[in-house]
Amino acid sequence: MMLIDRVRAATYALHQSLDNLMIPNIEAIRSKEDYAALLLQLYGFFKPVYDNTDRFLDTNYLPDYRSRRKPEWILNDLKDLEVNHTIHLCEHLPHIDSNAAACGALYVLEGSTMGGMIIKKMIHEKLHSDDGLTFFSGYGKQTRERWNVFIHYLNDIDNHKEASEMVIQTAAATFMFFKEWLQRSKPAAITFLHRSTPADY
Repeated sequence: MMLIDRVRAATYALHQSLDNLMIPNIEAIRSKEDYAALLLQLYGFFKPVYDNTDRFLDTNYLPDYRSRRKPEWILNDLKDLEVNHTIHLCEHLPHIDSNAAACGALYVLEGSTMGGMIIKKMIHEKLHSDDGLTFFSGYGKQTRERWNVFIHYLNDIDNHKEASEMVIQTAAATFMFFKEWLQRSKPAAITFLHRSTPADY
């Protein structure tokens, strides 16, 4: 069994549990304020996890990694929405101290692109606007292709048993910490002003 199949099997229930939390929140969006609050929650988790992943991911094998970072996409969306806000970052994060652990976290972060097109359509239908949809647009027509590139990189780790187990453990932890953050973080107060998002990044 390829490593990607083992990761999927081991995290399936956790993935479903996260989706069961996310989808009702998305379906409840009624305004740009609601949507901006969701983006801020996503940024609060993605930003620190990507920062930790930056330190340990072996980019020799995934050279396009920098273009895969999602926090910048979220900030661009908030800018498009002309949101004035205060960013809160998650402090309870998966432990990342190796390339394998970074890959485990990235399995969850990269995986967010796969369902993004469906969510993008849902949000567009609710808000009747294309503003702030960069994050959920993923890589556009290249989304599947770039996911397959990541899977190829992930499967190469399977030659080392300890490393592959670390991938699975960190992917599971990332799903759990992500869900915990969404449950306990409170959406920030949102106001819409005639100025851009203050992006301290």
